[in-house]
Amino acid sequence: MAGFLVFNKDNWMDIPSKDRPDLIGFENVKRKIEENASLNPLQKIIKQADWLAKYNGRSQINDIVEARKDGFGLCGNEPLSFALIEVPMLLKDALQYTIPLVFPDIVDLNGDITESGHTIYKRKYSLDISGIVLDKDKTASLTLVQFNSLLTEKT
Repeated sequence: MAGFLVFNKDNWMDIPSKDRPDLIGFENVKRKIEENASLNPLQKIIKQADWLAKYNGRSQINDIVEARKDGFGLCGNEPLSFALIEVPMLLKDALQYTIPLVFPDIVDLNGDITESGHTIYKRKYSLDISGIVLDKDKTASLTLVQFNSLLTEKT
């Protein structure tokens, strides 16, 4: 049996910011970079590009983040952000669902298409757990058929 750690909440970058509820977290950090008087224009552009790469690579709800061996449950603060979905498969087979989707950020700081040096790592697989009833420990078990029917591969 393998356990899949599945991101189970909206990313903070996609929800209203605490200090600026009119902006989502991503927009609020972007605003702070733009308004930072200690940065010169080039530094602002570089920080904006870095921030955009981080935003594009963020974990999203239902993303499979990790595969764990049988019996290794949620720990620490993980129950706040994750669910653990157990599936009857070997860990070595489950690890294929944790490989990230990797692609270069190919737009440079002037908007021209080129390699900018950023690489975006997004989760390649997601598991729609919206219809799954989780127990009090935020875990659930699925059959292999159920797992495959809920699995989505991103491109």
